[in-house]
Amino acid sequence: MRPQPGAGRNATGVAAPEILHLPAPLLIATIGRCLRSYPYEACGLLLGRRSAAGIYVRQTIACRNELPLPEQQGAFSIDPLQLLAADDVETVEGDSLVGIYHSHCDAEAAPSESDLAASRLWPNLLWLIVAIKAETASDYAAWWPGKTGLCRLPMTQPAGPSVLLSAVS
Repeated sequence: MRPQPGAGRNATGVAAPEILHLPAPLLIATIGRCLRSYPYEACGLLLGRRSAAGIYVRQTIACRNELPLPEQQGAFSIDPLQLLAADDVETVEGDSLVGIYHSHCDAEAAPSESDLAASRLWPNLLWLIVAIKAETASDYAAWWPGKTGLCRLPMTQPAGPSVLLSAVS
């Protein structure tokens, strides 16, 4: 499976990765954090490596949603200093900031208008969105900022209901 048509090269000339490799334990932990934040949006950072074959996430960092509580029901904001610090650091293992994750409460795992606007500020980062509906993880999807907006990015398996159920237990 290739990236969605339109992904191509983004505004900075970076080609869309072929696939997102996100190990099941990291995905399960991320979904768990999103579930615990419901009905408020959770957010965090994805660290890893880029290669011609895709993006390999090797670490996630949970971030505090900086918005006041009532606003967190439909939006998130990561402290810009935390984002800049993560963007400037390369870990001992050679990992760097490769993406941002957040949840959508009672909505789909598809980009919102505010996600589209924010992705223009960070055009070389992928976006992982976890959908939480009625206190249940219902879906997740990876997105890449292409020239025509956020385009769906294939993910390695395991995926689907078994991972979503694992995050609950």
